[in-house]
Amino acid sequence: MWELYAQARYAEVRKAIAERQVAEPAWKPPADLIDRLTVAEARTRLINASDLKQYETVVRIGAETPSLLTCSEVDVLWRVAEAFFHTDKAQRATDAYSYILNNCQNAAERLATVQKAAAILPSRSVENLLAKEKTAPDGTMEFDSIRDDLARRFVAEANADGKLVVPPQYLSRVERLAETGGLASDALLLGWYYLPRGDMDAAEKWFRKARDKEDTASASQGLALTLIDRNDQLAAEDTMYRWRDDSKDAKAVYLAATANLLALEPPVAISGDVLKRIAAEVIKSRDASTAQQFGWYRAP
Repeated sequence: MWELYAQARYAEVRKAIAERQVAEPAWKPPADLIDRLTVAEARTRLINASDLKQYETVVRIGAETPSLLTCSEVDVLWRVAEAFFHTDKAQRATDAYSYILNNCQNAAERLATVQKAAAILPSRSVENLLAKEKTAPDGTMEFDSIRDDLARRFVAEANADGKLVVPPQYLSRVERLAETGGLASDALLLGWYYLPRGDMDAAEKWFRKARDKEDTASASQGLALTLIDRNDQLAAEDTMYRWRDDSKDAKAVYLAATANLLALEPPVAISGDVLKRIAAEVIKSRDASTAQQFGWYRAP
């Protein structure tokens, strides 16, 4: 029976116990075997429920089997934390991750804990977990290897929610990455962070850096919005022309630039080629605002 248990053949252990009890009614299985078997079966059920995203079941089994919620069962703790989050118990999820960082010493598991937490918890909760970081004997911090990715995540999260403010240390980290690294995406993150917060100078700087590394619709659209804001409509039209059909938002930015360009007072000189392509786009898009401004621009 112990050999079957060691091989995780739990159903066969139960069968062997039942058969022996039939053959020897007075025999009782070892209490230690029954306890370990019960916990092992609970672990299997919990993992299966987690894999099937049956989060309420995961929480219930965890509550019924507290002996699973220890540092020797970190995978179970991760699964229970995830289940708490997906059953609208975000604070309980944070508490579960905190338990690991407060009590468990395995370096790889601690690092993985922060990574797993960062994948689902809001940035403020993740920051609280980072405060539990330990200093290695060589003076390095144990979570240094993932801080760049965490900083990127915090900025991206703030870009999706304009009410969030990224702590300065994480903004500085992404700025350093954008300055020294080769990824246009880092500069883009910063451009889209500063734009809705009204810091147009910073936004323009980072959109230009992103566009210099890789001319994309997102970089061009962000740059065009900063150019429109400082009334450089001609440059905004030129920036967006290539990307005008990339999306509805791109088209809207391009048409806003063209309408603003044609409405400038006093009128600016626009080359025939640019006027021609604006006219073609107005006809294709049936944009009344730009069409009206085009009429006024051409009027004597």
